Amino acid sequence: MKKYIFFIIVLFFICCTKTPSEPDIYPFDVVVRVVNNSSSPSDTLLYSGTYGNSNTSIDVDGILALHEYNDYNSFVKDKDDEVFANFRKEQAEGKLTVKIGTMEVDFMGVEFFQTKKEASTSAYYGSVYISWKPD
Repeated sequence: MKKYIFFIIVLFFICCTKTPSEPDIYPFDVVVRVVNNSSSPSDTLLYSGTYGNSNTSIDVDGILALHEYNDYNSFVKDKDDEVFANFRKEQAEGKLTVKIGTMEVDFMGVEFFQTKKEASTSAYYGSVYISWKPD
């Protein structure tokens, strides 16, 4: 009888302490953010690029004032999907930063950008390529 009670207690412990697995939350939105991180206050930044996921690709170009950014929306379709960003400076000067991230909400209900991957270039007509796949 003691063996059965021990077995029931162990089985109860295993069932009650097992953490439930989170369900897949696909698809979900991802943001590609292009930032002008130039050093001079008068610097504007001309850029062009392509972003998307495993199934889509979108071409864009733009101009940014100092410390401004443009956000481009994409999404992750499933666990095998990946988001990419390939951007190029269309000028010699300036610093181009490209980020891939998600929009999150903090405990106060305020939305913020959560960076998942980031890269920059200050090279003359430099380019940046990054990609991100959720774990």
